[in-house]
Order: sequence, then C-alpha cells, then structure tokens
Amino acid sequence: MNIDELRLMADEKTNDAKARRQRRKRNEAFRSKLVKQRALQSQHRYLMLSIGAAVVAWTFAGIQALR
Repeated sequence: MNIDELRLMADEKTNDAKARRQRRKRNEAFRSKLVKQRALQSQHRYLMLSIGAAVVAWTFAGIQALR
C-alpha cells in the first residue's frame, strides 16, 4: 500500500463518520419535531374534549331549564 491509498482510505472513513453524524443529527431533529407535534395533538384533543363536554353540559342544563 502506498501513501495515496492510505490517504484515500482515511478520507473514506472520515466521510463515513461525517455522514453518520449528519444522519444522527437529522434523526434527532425529526424525533424532536415528532415529540412536539404529538404534544400539540394531545393538547388539541384535550381542548376539543373539554369543549364537547361543556356543550353537552350546557345543552343538558338548557333542556332541564325548559321543563
């Protein structure tokens, strides 16, 4: 093996490591975004259920008042 081949192998290893770091960073960003998105969906679901419960209670109270 000559010096050029050794340099080429070192460059390939460096590029592989760099690509792995970039993939890991991208995956972490995606996971973080997914966690935030799920938290927002959970908040929205809770809000919609609360509004639905309030509408049902208000309707029931209105029906009782009409009797």
